[in-house]
Amino acid sequence: QKSIFHGRSYECYAPAEEFVQGWDRDNKHPEWVEVRPPNPYLNPDYEYQYYMIDWRDRKRYSIIDLEAEFDYKVDFFDVDENDNIVHRDSTVYNMTYMVWLAENLDFDYRVDGKPYGTDCFRGDCFSDSSKAFGRYYTWAAAMDSAGVYSNQGVGCGYWDVCNTATRVRGICPEGWHLPSKDEMEILLGYLKYEYKDRNPAEILRAKGPWRNTDGYNTDDLGLSIVPAGDRVDNSTSVFYWYGSAAFLWTSDKKEETTDMSYILKIDDYNSEEDVKIDAGGNTMQFSVRCLQNFW
Repeated sequence: QKSIFHGRSYECYAPAEEFVQGWDRDNKHPEWVEVRPPNPYLNPDYEYQYYMIDWRDRKRYSIIDLEAEFDYKVDFFDVDENDNIVHRDSTVYNMTYMVWLAENLDFDYRVDGKPYGTDCFRGDCFSDSSKAFGRYYTWAAAMDSAGVYSNQGVGCGYWDVCNTATRVRGICPEGWHLPSKDEMEILLGYLKYEYKDRNPAEILRAKGPWRNTDGYNTDDLGLSIVPAGDRVDNSTSVFYWYGSAAFLWTSDKKEETTDMSYILKIDDYNSEEDVKIDAGGNTMQFSVRCLQNFW
């Protein structure tokens, strides 16, 4: 059954639990969920078997899971009596499972009923481009610095000093979190491990919307990273790098005394440097991809 409310289409359904992340397992009753056109930049050759529902606004997102016997090693060292650095031991961490949103977050973050640190492409939140590219967020908004949904990122933003030692839900739906710098690095390590001789950017970039590398992108993982570019907060329709770069926030600030935080940056130059961990100004507005909680 479908219904129109305030110009938006909704449908009532009770999906099988195993195919939905975020299903209300306590109530287990049918819910109204917004019906949106399929994201045109999801990989048409990838079978998206699962999705999640953000019950705050009842929007549905495709998700992908990465599973591999991928080990990465951290070495520990000591200093002996002669001040020589001596290898002590190594710890091997096994990355077996990660679940990511396959689309940029498109949530209207509000504080006291007013939009806070977020905007849509060219200010039109109902355009096809806005739905495909998601919203833009300052770091303060991505971290939920106002504490609307959790207290893990309270006070984080701009020049403020904050402690992000723990996992930060931020603006993400319940059961999900804003990826840390380490988790972004694990993703890049996974790409190097699974696709040793290939440019990792080609594996991450969506097919179609990239200006310079459209014919090279394969989107093997189904993550379908889109070149949403960035936006200057409080400016009027000033967008940069749209069509040629993607910037995804992490929950880690670069340094306590700066107004910059770590991001995953993906460029469009078809080179080995197209994907890297970089830093972006906290007053800029970038995209958000959420990662599901598993620990």
